[in-house]
Amino acid sequence: MTKEEGEKILTDAGYSHIISWHDNPGTVNTEHAHPEDTGIVVLTGTIDVITYGMKDQHKAGDFYEFKAGLPHSSIVGPEVCDYLVGKKVIENAEGSS
Repeated sequence: MTKEEGEKILTDAGYSHIISWHDNPGTVNTEHAHPEDTGIVVLTGTIDVITYGMKDQHKAGDFYEFKAGLPHSSIVGPEVCDYLVGKKVIENAEGSS
């Protein structure tokens, strides 16, 4: 999957503030949560994502989402994993985020 294809998936799903992320093989991202809804598109490699004690493997081309505040962790597979992370920013009534 190309970066441009991944960005389109995220923007079509309502995500903005898109950044590229790169993790080396075997990288462990300990449990954490994001303050906003988060969408991820895997560009290369695989990543195991753990939520609610269950592990799901995501590979290149996969799109997945986390609701704001959902605790999760991840472990990168045996190859480099590149992915895009998009955030849904909700503006308040005054028009600021």
